[in-house]
Amino acid sequence: MIYRCSKCRYCRSVFPSDIEEAEFATICPPGDRWKFDSYYGAGRLELARGLIEGKIDFSERALHIIYTCTTCGACEEWCEVVKELYPLKVNEEMRIRAVELGVGPLPQHKEFAKSVEKNHNQYKEPHNERISFLKEKLNENKNAEIAYFIGCTSSYREKQIASNTVEILQKLGIDFRILGGEEWCCGSPLYRTGQVDLANNTLKHNLEVLEGLNVKKIIFTCPGCYKTFKEAHRYGIKSDIEFMHATEFLVDQLKDEKLKELEEFKGKVVTYHDPCHLGRSIGVYEPPREILNYMGLEIIEMPRNRKNAYCCGAGGGVKAAFPDYALWVANERLREVDYVGAEIVATACPFCVRNLRDAVRTKDNSTIEVFDVMEILNKAVK
Repeated sequence: MIYRCSKCRYCRSVFPSDIEEAEFATICPPGDRWKFDSYYGAGRLELARGLIEGKIDFSERALHIIYTCTTCGACEEWCEVVKELYPLKVNEEMRIRAVELGVGPLPQHKEFAKSVEKNHNQYKEPHNERISFLKEKLNENKNAEIAYFIGCTSSYREKQIASNTVEILQKLGIDFRILGGEEWCCGSPLYRTGQVDLANNTLKHNLEVLEGLNVKKIIFTCPGCYKTFKEAHRYGIKSDIEFMHATEFLVDQLKDEKLKELEEFKGKVVTYHDPCHLGRSIGVYEPPREILNYMGLEIIEMPRNRKNAYCCGAGGGVKAAFPDYALWVANERLREVDYVGAEIVATACPFCVRNLRDAVRTKDNSTIEVFDVMEILNKAVK
């Protein structure tokens, strides 16, 4: 794959239908930020070639290039010349090799790996407090064949996503259960940063617990968790459990439901931000939009949407290691929100919610509000 790249540069741009939208024609966050060819998909393949041929080594500069990739996957989406080229996967393999050689990952990634080992979450939070905020409202069926896998970010940082999802499932009469203290980090931040052995251990634990409980279907509100479970076979881990994002699961459940009118959103312009792991990685684009339409919300699309969506900047270990750069990427996305005149950004990922909200706080006098679809939907479900 590395030697077949034709250097066509398709991996760095999208092609707008309106010339006025040409300012939103780029698609690669690190390339946009640092401008050098090595930060784009094709340049990363050249970097990998240099490492393989022994012409360069894992220098500090090389590691910066390798770890500033947000793992958004846009480069692979736009590889039009040879569809079998996978610059993202090659970049992930470089991270794995760096870890094997002891030169990677970055210090911040080692820190959250230690926390995953000790606390089963990346945030250095006590494991026994994982679902403490849900205890008063949770009415789960311990024998249910459907499980809601909450994930670390919605357990410790964006708790409102988990709370609203639990309330929605209960309002709709869905029999479900959660893992509680048996839920560990899914392994996504570890996989994304090349720490595969520890990631495999934590993912295997979760699947063993779920299979032991006779769970047949898992729903997720975190696309990172969803992607990790969905791609378990890449790491030799097999499971017969069905995996779905909450919006995929709920879109059919809501077809015959009469939803409340959302007075607080009336007259406001709403746009939808596609999470990279949910959209490009798995192909889930329409269910979140359909749910927003069920609630009577009209979506104004940003120039870059669906497979062309621009990353929020939080993925791939970037927010942990390069927080200022993560906010720079999010602010680039918010420029697009301003361009279409949107006041509300809906998305379907706790990491996207977190980084976009952090970016809004850096903008003076910004009135943009960021919500997960579950936060909006719970207001409408009776």
